[in-house]
Amino acid sequence: MLNSDQEEVGRILQLAERLGCAIGASPLYRKLQEIDRKLDADGETKQLLLDYQLLAKRFEEKRSSKEEATAEQVRLKRLLERRIRENPLILEFLRAQADFAELMAGVRKTLQEAIGTKLETEI
Repeated sequence: MLNSDQEEVGRILQLAERLGCAIGASPLYRKLQEIDRKLDADGETKQLLLDYQLLAKRFEEKRSSKEEATAEQVRLKRLLERRIRENPLILEFLRAQADFAELMAGVRKTLQEAIGTKLETEI
């Protein structure tokens, strides 16, 4: 790679690092991290999510092998889903996660538009 190319790559990576730092310092990211820590500290909620993930994995395995879930498994899955929907900490986490995902989608769109504009003007 030519020196000028290396310098340009270095400059772009520095800008990417600054963007990453800005995202990491954003209130949306900090809120998501804070709620994630609360989830980790809440043993009951953490166990609820782990139980649901395990059951969801079993359902996926059954679906893949064309097996039917038992009535008890379906009942348990509905119960866990209801408990998840009623858990304020999980709801808060899901809202924060959605807000952060919206920010990242905006970042991606802005980058794509900037790259598109740059490419159109150079061609």
